[in-house]
Amino acid sequence: MKVFRLALVGIFILISIISVSFINNQKSIRSKYIPKDMLLIEGDSITPAFYIGMHEETNIDYATYLKWLREVFAQSYPEVYQKAIPDSVWNNSNFNDPMDDNYFSHPAFSYYPVVGLNWQQIQRYCEWKTDRLNEYILIQEKILNFNSVQLDEDNFNTEAEMMQQYYGNRKSAEKNFVKWEDRIYLPALRLPSEYEWKIAREKILKINKEQLESEMNMYLSSDKYYINLWTKFYGIKGGDNTFFSSNDFGFHNNINEWIYNEYSIDMGQNSAVELYERFSVPNDHNTLEIKDSLGKMPFVVIGEDVNGKPIAVKRHVSSDRIYDMYESKQFRANLDFSYGVPIYSKGKNKVIVKYDEKRKICIRDSMNELRSNSNLGFRCVMYKVD
Repeated sequence: MKVFRLALVGIFILISIISVSFINNQKSIRSKYIPKDMLLIEGDSITPAFYIGMHEETNIDYATYLKWLREVFAQSYPEVYQKAIPDSVWNNSNFNDPMDDNYFSHPAFSYYPVVGLNWQQIQRYCEWKTDRLNEYILIQEKILNFNSVQLDEDNFNTEAEMMQQYYGNRKSAEKNFVKWEDRIYLPALRLPSEYEWKIAREKILKINKEQLESEMNMYLSSDKYYINLWTKFYGIKGGDNTFFSSNDFGFHNNINEWIYNEYSIDMGQNSAVELYERFSVPNDHNTLEIKDSLGKMPFVVIGEDVNGKPIAVKRHVSSDRIYDMYESKQFRANLDFSYGVPIYSKGKNKVIVKYDEKRKICIRDSMNELRSNSNLGFRCVMYKVD
C-alpha cells in the first residue's frame, strides 16, 4: 500500500511538472515574438507595463504598407491606397534638394522616419502592422502558410482570425482557428499616451544609444523581422540599414512626434486604457458580427485584463469619409466599409512633442489630427502581456 501511495504521489508530481511546463510554454509563445526594436518600460500606479519603439517608424515599413494596400485593395477599393499616401509636405525651400522629391521613395532614406502622415492615417497603419506581426507569429507557429494572394476582405486580420472569419492558407485542413485565450496573439501596436511617452523617454535617456542602435539594425536587417516577410516578397529595396544620427530619445533630425492624447493645457496623467475607455466594447464579443468588406472586425484588442481576457476597443474610422473623393453616387452606394461611425465630425487637436536641440528639452504642442507636417513622425507602443 505504501508503494502504491508513493507511486500516486510520484504521478501527481510528474503531472504537476508537465502542467507547469505547459503553462510556461504557453506564456512563452507570444513573448518570444516581441519585436526587438521595442524596449520594455515597467508600469507604475498610472499605467501597466508596455513596450515602446526605440525609433520612429521608417519609410521602408510604410512603403511596404502602401504596396500591401495596393495589392490587396486596388481592384475593388483603390481609395484605400490613395488615402494612405503621405502628404507632399516639403516646402521646396532648397533648390535641387533631394529631400524635397525623393525623401519617401529613394532607398537612401529607407530608414529615415516616415513623415507627412496625419493622426488618422497612423491609426490605420498601426492596425496593419499589428496584423502583420500576428500573421507572422501564426506562420512561425505552423498554423498558417505565407499567403501572398490576399484580396479584398480575404486578408489576414487579427480579430477576424480570432472570430473564425479568416481561413487563408492554413497548414492543416482543419480550421484550427486561434483564440485570444490560446496566448499566441500580441496586442495592438498604437500611438503612446502622453504619460507613456514621458516615462519611456526618461528610461531611454539612461541607455547606451550606440548599443541600442547596433542591436536594432541587426534585427531589422534579419529575416526574422516580421515586416521583412512582405518587404522582400514585394522586392522593395532599402538602403544602408544603419539609422542616421539621432539625438536624445532616438529623435532623428529634430523629427517631432504624434501622441495619442487630445491636446489640453495640462499634460495627460493617464494610461492608454483610460484614453481608449470611451471607445471600449464588451469582452464577450457577439459572434454574429461579421467582418466588413475590408476584412476587419469592428474592434481591436489592445491588451488583456488580470484574468487574461482581451481588452477591446472600437476600431478607429476616419472622420473624413474615405470615399468622399469620388463623385459617383452609385460607387458610394456599393461601398460597405468601414465598421463604426466617424469618431469626430471634424479633426481634433492632438498632442505632438517637439524636441529643442539647443536646449535639449521636449516641448508640448498640438496639431489637428487631419493635418500633417514634414518634420512630424511617430513611434509605436504595445502593452506587455505574459
